[in-house]
Amino acid sequence: MRQKNAILPTALIIGIPVLLIIFSIFLALNLDSFGSDANAMSIGITLDLVITTPLMYLALIRKKNVSKFTIMPFFILGLVVASLVIPSSNQQTLDLIKTWLLPIVEITVVSLVIIKVRKIRKAYKVKKTEGVDFVTALKEGAASILPSKIAYGMATEIGLFYYTFVAWKKPKHPSNAFTYHKDTGIQGLLGTLLGVALIELFCVHLLIHENHPILSWVLTGLSAYGIVQIVGLMKSIPRVPHMVTSEHLILRMGIFQETKIPLNAIETVELTTADYPKSDKSYAKITLFDHNCIIHLKEEAVLHGLFGRTKNYTHLVLSTDEKNRFKAIIENAI
Repeated sequence: MRQKNAILPTALIIGIPVLLIIFSIFLALNLDSFGSDANAMSIGITLDLVITTPLMYLALIRKKNVSKFTIMPFFILGLVVASLVIPSSNQQTLDLIKTWLLPIVEITVVSLVIIKVRKIRKAYKVKKTEGVDFVTALKEGAASILPSKIAYGMATEIGLFYYTFVAWKKPKHPSNAFTYHKDTGIQGLLGTLLGVALIELFCVHLLIHENHPILSWVLTGLSAYGIVQIVGLMKSIPRVPHMVTSEHLILRMGIFQETKIPLNAIETVELTTADYPKSDKSYAKITLFDHNCIIHLKEEAVLHGLFGRTKNYTHLVLSTDEKNRFKAIIENAI
C-alpha cells in the first residue's frame, strides 16, 4: 500500500503536465475550427506549452526533494512541440520566446553550472586526497541542476574539448590514486588510431571534395569530431585515475566511463586475468583491453558511459597498474 502511495504522486507530477501538452497538441491540430480566433488561440497554445506547463510542473514539485531545474526538459519539450504543431504563420509569439527568453534561460543554466563547479572544486581542494578532476566537478555541478543523464552527457562533451585543447599540465596524483594505462598499451593503440583518423580525414576530403563538396565537408566534420574524441580520451586517461577515498571507490576509463561505489557495498576484490562470463549481464567492463581485477558487489551499482549511457552491474571488470596495493588499500578500507 505504501509503495502505491509513493508511486501515485510521481505519476501525477509527470502526468498532469503531459496531459496539458497532449491537450495543447489537440487544440493546435484543430486551429481551423476557431476561424478568426485561430491566431489568438495559437498564442494561448504557445504560452501553455512553453510557460504554463513548466510552471505547473514546478508547482507540483515545490515540496519535493527534486531539483527545480528538472523544469528544463518540459520547457525544451514545449518549444519543440510548439514548433511542430503551431502553423508557421502563427508562430510570432514562439519566435519572440526563442529570440528573448530562450537565451536568458540558457545563460542562467550555464552560469549556475559554472558557479556549482567552482564551489565543488573549492570544496575538494580542502580535501586534496579526493583528487577531483575538472570533469568530475563539472558532472557533480551539472547533476545538482540538471537531470543526471543530461548532466553526464553535457559534462562528457565539454570534457572532450577540455582535455583535447586545455589540459596540458603533467598530472600529479595522490597516494590513493591508481593509474591503469602503463601496463596495457592503450595509449599506443589510441595513438595508432589517431594516425589512421588523420590520414582518413585528409584522404577522404581530397577524394570526394571535387564531385561532392557538401558531403566531403560533412564527413570531414565527423572525422574531426572523432579525432577530438581520440585525443580527449588519450589525454584524459593518465589525468583521471582510479581513486580510493574515505567512503567510495571511484573507477574510470578516461573521460568515457565512470562509476562511484560505496566502500561498504564491496564484497570482494578478486585479482584475476581469467575470462569472465561475458553473457552475464551482471558483469560490466571499464577497461578496453585485458583485465587484472574484478570487483564483486553486494548490491547493484551504475556505470556511466559516453553521452549519458548507463549500465547496472554487480561485478566490475577492470585493470590497474598496481593491483596488489590496490586490493590491499580497498580491503583495509572495508
